[in-house]
Amino acid sequence: MNSATSTANRLSAAVEKVTESGCWIWMGREWRGYGLLSVKNKNTRAHRISYEVHIGPIPDGMIVCHSCDVRSCINPDHLWIGTVKDNNNDALQKGRQRNGNMEKTHCPKGHEYAGPNLVIREQGRRGCKVCRNEVLR
Repeated sequence: MNSATSTANRLSAAVEKVTESGCWIWMGREWRGYGLLSVKNKNTRAHRISYEVHIGPIPDGMIVCHSCDVRSCINPDHLWIGTVKDNNNDALQKGRQRNGNMEKTHCPKGHEYAGPNLVIREQGRRGCKVCRNEVLR
């Protein structure tokens, strides 16, 4: 039995499949809700291992995200590759993550984030045009 087959067997032995959601819930060790599995004496998140076993290598600089939003799920059909920014945007769109800046109505100096005073910066961050112009002077 080769290493990939052994790892695949270890993954399937510690999973409970949920018919309603399609999630494969990791029942082994976990950290902060993510499954952990030791491979080659290194603790690795189980969903990453599942992705590599069932789909293929994870490109450098990319992470494995969950379409189901269940940290303990290792179903390869629920996993996708993206950047940290992609994952954060997905969380914001689904309401899983609060964007504190989006909840603010005024900048720290009291100017309203609205109308001609609102500036949308990189990564969708909001800014105050009055304050920006003061800095540029």
